[in-house]
Amino acid sequence: MWDLKTRYPANFWANPDEFFLDGPLVNCGSDFGLMPSLFEPGGIVQHEFFVAGTPVLAFRTGGLKDTVHEYDATKNKGNGFTFESHDVEDFKNAFRRAYRLYQDRQRYLALRANASESVIDVADVARAWNKEFYRLWDKFYIDLSEIKEHEKEITADFDPDKVNRLEKILWPSRIERPDTDKTNRLVKKLLLRRKAGLGIFKKVQFVYKTNQLPRPKKVQVYGSFDSWHQKHDMIYHTLQHTWTLTLQLRPGEYLYGYYVDGHWKVSDNDPRLTDNSGNINNYVRVTF
Repeated sequence: MWDLKTRYPANFWANPDEFFLDGPLVNCGSDFGLMPSLFEPGGIVQHEFFVAGTPVLAFRTGGLKDTVHEYDATKNKGNGFTFESHDVEDFKNAFRRAYRLYQDRQRYLALRANASESVIDVADVARAWNKEFYRLWDKFYIDLSEIKEHEKEITADFDPDKVNRLEKILWPSRIERPDTDKTNRLVKKLLLRRKAGLGIFKKVQFVYKTNQLPRPKKVQVYGSFDSWHQKHDMIYHTLQHTWTLTLQLRPGEYLYGYYVDGHWKVSDNDPRLTDNSGNINNYVRVTF
């Protein structure tokens, strides 16, 4: 940047030392924001431009390709210009397209309006990253705002009998259609899903932990939830020294165990149940 400023003083200005002091002012005063980043996992700076209605010219990578879209003058769609190949010529071509549009004042102002309308709330970005972080650790992310929305669905006339009727709907071996006149809205929704053949599933996480040395090379969970049809490979987590796997299961009672390097094991950390033949298995009950 210093080199360009020195060689082209009438065409280029930069002061990287002042970026975090006057950077937002530069964003607001620019005709275009240039972001030729080779890698950009999420991208916040483009939204700093968008807040001021400044269109962005960016390489299609990471979060930039999800938020910066090529402007289509015929449809008045898009909030900037992009280039597919990270090389000088592709970058220059995108810049030429941007400059041609800039010369059409009416369309340029329409582009700025699109840029202003495409700002994503930082809270939404943070929530998306949080969900991804939880997913990487095989955890369930719970959004507090969603909990508050669900709380609105809870009616004042709740009573335990409705829970019992709900269980009878969810457990195939004990299906009993309840009196629908005073059925909770949640029950009605579940009945509609059942009628539509959508099914009802719940995420269940299986966790296997052992102090065995050397560490097992392969751990699989195997159970009655798919009629003992398949051994499911589990994922090892170095920091926790555990193997985990999350499956979508229907409500019900299931027996299961683990194959550790090909040998059948029953975990001491999970509930156990002895069947009529005297076999010991781990046990899980899935409820809605």
